[in-house]
Amino acid sequence: MPSTWFRPAPGRPHYYMVSDVQAWLAARRGDQLDTATTWRLSLARDLGQEVTDPTEVRKLAALYARAAGPRLPGSVTFTPAGFRGYLASLLSSR
Repeated sequence: MPSTWFRPAPGRPHYYMVSDVQAWLAARRGDQLDTATTWRLSLARDLGQEVTDPTEVRKLAALYARAAGPRLPGSVTFTPAGFRGYLASLLSSR
């Protein structure tokens, strides 16, 4: 994710969406990762809701992220514009 989405943090951190890291790992094994399915399964586990329509999965992921707020583990936090960009990325087609 763009470093401009985040407030300055110690060191020179790189920011990645978990689904991007999972896709990279799958590609290294010669597999493909269906991001929408990954989100669907994660949301079903975390929220107890089963959603199958990819558009609805993206909407629910964005709502979940919005409810969780713009804070990340450790000293990393989104800027307001960065959090809006992150939410928009969840709603965009992948």
